[in-house]
Amino acid sequence: MYDYTGSVSYDNIKSLNTNLTRKLYLYDNFYEDNSQIITLFKSDSDNCQNAHINESKSIYEHILSKPIKSLQSNIIKLTDNYIITPDECEWVAVVFLNSNIPLDNGLAFMQENVNSNNKIKHDDSTSIPLIIEDFFYGKPNRIIIFNSKYYHKLIVNTPMIVEIIHVKLL
Repeated sequence: MYDYTGSVSYDNIKSLNTNLTRKLYLYDNFYEDNSQIITLFKSDSDNCQNAHINESKSIYEHILSKPIKSLQSNIIKLTDNYIITPDECEWVAVVFLNSNIPLDNGLAFMQENVNSNNKIKHDDSTSIPLIIEDFFYGKPNRIIIFNSKYYHKLIVNTPMIVEIIHVKLL
């Protein structure tokens, strides 16, 4: 607990933070050569998947500090804003693949805004007023691994190719 007299005990801070969960992890230059992933997309853009994604399972386990059951990759071209359906996955990763992504393309985390008249449809059943809480630029070869319980959407003002990875924990 915080002592309002102005002193904070290290032991109190340590115990306060035990229940925090991470919202996201962000890494630049994720793939050694992301052009290979783009080549996969160009060869089969209708149903493109990274067949080698499970070879990276230990990397995701290290980042999340949890055992992983499986990873599923879909490589898609986005032309409009996009909300990722987590499919019962606790974590999702997005890798921005193509070069020359403008600064206004990226991943936005949203929060409820009870004072807003703007309604963003989050799923098929509800319409919740949301505003942007955090925005992360979709820098080429950047991965953002995030907890899917947070409202989010990919902001797309210029078409971009992304890899979306669904992470299923054990």
